Amino acid sequence: MPKYELIPIEQLIEPEIPAREAMDETKLAELCESIREIGYIHPLAVVLVPAVAQAIEDRKKNPKQRPFKQSAIRYEIIDGHRRYKCGVMLSHKTLPCLIFDDPENARQAIKLHSALFREDLSTAEEAAFVADLIEKYDYTEEQLCRALRQKPGWINERLSLLRGNQSVFEALRERKINMAVAKQLNRVKDEAQCKYFLNLVIEGGATALTVTKWVTEWLMKGTVHADAVQPGQTAASVEQTSPSGPVCFFCRKECNVYELENVWIHPWEKKMIEAQIDRAGAPLPGESAASNPPN
Repeated sequence: MPKYELIPIEQLIEPEIPAREAMDETKLAELCESIREIGYIHPLAVVLVPAVAQAIEDRKKNPKQRPFKQSAIRYEIIDGHRRYKCGVMLSHKTLPCLIFDDPENARQAIKLHSALFREDLSTAEEAAFVADLIEKYDYTEEQLCRALRQKPGWINERLSLLRGNQSVFEALRERKINMAVAKQLNRVKDEAQCKYFLNLVIEGGATALTVTKWVTEWLMKGTVHADAVQPGQTAASVEQTSPSGPVCFFCRKECNVYELENVWIHPWEKKMIEAQIDRAGAPLPGESAASNPPN
């Protein structure tokens, strides 16, 4: 974690290779006015000048040497060159800074921080960003909350999405679904069923409320067991249980979700067809429509 300090402005050194070769004087004056009115919203990112860092390390190894004078310490600016210029123009004695141990870590942290606060950042990108902070910088939950200015629930939600079904996460990353839908789909631990629901959402544009109903109803029925009837067995030799997966509207048999098709139909038409099927008698298990041609 970087350390926050107010550093005397004379101890700050401008970047060796500035990001901007020339600064717009008008915009610089506008930034000065903003800082004069409300102060520094974002601290500068700095690192110890390599020679100073080495000298401090040498003195730690050899306690007999005189301590390094605080006034002799110098920091190179990694991010915040324009804010530094404004500080000089406004005659500020100290500037708020985040001190990083390594320039590359500082640049990466700035890059990630800038990405997080882009307005068009997707929930999946936020999740990947949080994971990067944990993996690369070993952030704790408390440090994440402080750095990102978010509550633990916000962080845990995004990590749950990242650790959930990968097909769901990819759809979220590609903005094919939203976060509310993704959370509901991740409740389905059966891979085939989850993929089936995901395809329905992408193709039909179902809302989070609709998906919640699908998932809740499916969870109440239970998980589909495709291997309930083993090769060489008959349905009668297997313990009879209530259907736990999708059932065909016509033959009334439990089926694999990928053997079925979605058909949009009015409720009153559905009831009418069901009544006709009941009157005619549904095909027996194993019978095909061809074996019972209409009279």
